Amino acid sequence: MKSLSHEKPLEVYRFDQDILKRLRNGDRRIFEVIFEDYYDSLVQFAEVYVFNRCVSEDIVQDFFVWLWENNDSLIVRTSLKAYFFQSVKNRCFDYLKHLKVKDKYRLLSILDKTEFTHPKNGLSSGS
Repeated sequence: MKSLSHEKPLEVYRFDQDILKRLRNGDRRIFEVIFEDYYDSLVQFAEVYVFNRCVSEDIVQDFFVWLWENNDSLIVRTSLKAYFFQSVKNRCFDYLKHLKVKDKYRLLSILDKTEFTHPKNGLSSGS
């Protein structure tokens, strides 16, 4: 895939639209090119948010699976690069929200199962 860094906005738009058209038509080769071109940078980007390489790889791989499975219905209003990075960022935030909920319920579960004793009088919290 040619580099987009020095192209004019209109050229980038046309290039992205061509890639998007090919992707919508189920072009496996263009999907492979997109994957090869963006995978590493998307994983590094995700790692900034989730601080875990394996989780970052899972998030990016899930994004690419979703991209392929939904290739015929993609609506991209930005550059493909911006779309990919924003999609991965949103998935990172979803992951972090899920972790927060999971941790909250794990803590509540521990508190429900644990009987606390008051340190001063030895009475349990359930007494």
